Amino acid sequence: MCSENPHQSCRIRTGKAGCRNIGPIKFFADSYVHAIALKNGVIVGELKAHLDVDEKTVSHDPFPIVKERGREITPQYAYTKNGHLVVEQTVGVYEKASFELIPREGTTIYLLDGKNVDLNKIDYSSLRKYNGEILDSGFHAIIVKDNVIVGEMIIDIAVAVS
Repeated sequence: MCSENPHQSCRIRTGKAGCRNIGPIKFFADSYVHAIALKNGVIVGELKAHLDVDEKTVSHDPFPIVKERGREITPQYAYTKNGHLVVEQTVGVYEKASFELIPREGTTIYLLDGKNVDLNKIDYSSLRKYNGEILDSGFHAIIVKDNVIVGEMIIDIAVAVS
């Protein structure tokens, strides 16, 4: 998606205020993408696309299966940061949310609990290992396999008002 030109950067609107540099992007489910290309701070290109993704061809490893109130949810997209994939998803809820994570084989899930953690110098003993349902909040977790971070998952809750 990003230009090969080193003077351009790829930004994607994430639903949060503003845009930010991310990429490459890996889509796990049908998605709408709105991206711009910048050169010296000036927009020189724009991309709007609806992507149809065949879920049978997408591998969700190493990310855990995520269930929200017993219903499995599929991550929307991921991007690469510090050499591993980061999955971000916003889940709309009408009432209290609960999440269950089912780890993939050989992985451990650690919850960052709002801590500002330097992932290059991580002390796993200071983190809370996931061991049950997450109630009434989104979460930020890292997925570890053989003492190496292989993924990061961020789930935000958007409370819908009926």
